Amino acid sequence: MHKQKPENDKKTILLIDDEADLIDLVKFQLIAKGYNAIVTRNGIEALKLLERIVPDLIILDMNMPGMGGVEFYNKISSGNKRSKYPVLVVTARTNLEETFKDVEIDGFMTKPFDIGNLIREVDRIIFGDINPIIFFIDFRANPNVKRMAEELSEERYTVVTVEGFKMLKNEAEKKRPDFIVLEYVQKEMAGDAFIKKIKEDPLLNDIPLIGYSYTGFAEYEEIALRSGADKYIGKPKNSGDFLRAIKELKMKRSNYHSDSCCAVNSDINSEILYKGECKVKKILVVDDEEIVRLSLEKELSEAGYSVLTVENGKDGIRIAQEQEPDLILLDIMMPEMDGSEAGALLKSDKRTKDTPIIFITSLLEKDEVEDGFVTGSKGVDQYFISKPFDMDEVFRLVRASIGEP
Repeated sequence: MHKQKPENDKKTILLIDDEADLIDLVKFQLIAKGYNAIVTRNGIEALKLLERIVPDLIILDMNMPGMGGVEFYNKISSGNKRSKYPVLVVTARTNLEETFKDVEIDGFMTKPFDIGNLIREVDRIIFGDINPIIFFIDFRANPNVKRMAEELSEERYTVVTVEGFKMLKNEAEKKRPDFIVLEYVQKEMAGDAFIKKIKEDPLLNDIPLIGYSYTGFAEYEEIALRSGADKYIGKPKNSGDFLRAIKELKMKRSNYHSDSCCAVNSDINSEILYKGECKVKKILVVDDEEIVRLSLEKELSEAGYSVLTVENGKDGIRIAQEQEPDLILLDIMMPEMDGSEAGALLKSDKRTKDTPIIFITSLLEKDEVEDGFVTGSKGVDQYFISKPFDMDEVFRLVRASIGEP
């Protein structure tokens, strides 16, 4: 059956999720942003759709009845576990390494997520250059390299073959590679000298380097790793050997950055997997007034924070325990459970007891609040914002509590 692309030039997104309210909201936002959005509730239905359509992106939930996300992903992937289509995973699971150690995805977000961050991540995947670039340093006439390049291209990798260090530098200045793959036996210089030269070059030294050789001499691996190679493959059989090495290095870099990062780019979603960006600070807004939630979500998200919103104290406690936000903005007057009770429960829970809280209230006049504290109070360790609030004051207290995004 011939697969169809839409007649218009809009990008098509396939949404696979069994949460009706969530998927309807996401579909509405995607259509508003100019995308074609097609919805299905499980993996079985999605596979039938893929017989007729070619999506530019699949947004995939992991936990679904019938056929879950992992099984579906395996169905649309090659033997090397790389999907035929770009995939953005959305899930409530948080153990990323265990869940995705054998799966290579293009983006990841945890539920509940900020809809603005989701749209930015969709834009990044669809309009950004997400196909990893691999520089092969080998002889262009080598038939093995040609075969590897063809196989990797089918896996949505961009392969550039370069000969010699000068050509490597010239090409890297035009387009920085994500990985360098070096045949250990070189005409220009010995393999260990080539590796050291790459690792000493300011432009190239932080790019993961994989050494390999078809000769299979055992000493090459030891020398290559000692010289600075991040990985070595002896006698590679097919592209799968390189893909496994790449996945391992991606995971290592992801873990490193998640432990050591500091600077934040406000256009980057904090939950992206395998990209190595720093974690964006997360703020939970708990307020029963929709206009307040929307206003705070818009302003704080545009400033670079990741924002979650709920409308009552009970949900606020549940989400705070699940997502462990860096800061909670908590309304006092709410149905079911007011902010005072919710705040007390949050402070008594070991998971959230150290999370700073800013109370939002209409019970206090502005002249009763000075520098964010209730005038005349003693021992108060929370800030207060009086409704109607000024966003400059909100930002001042947010930054005083958790700093910049």
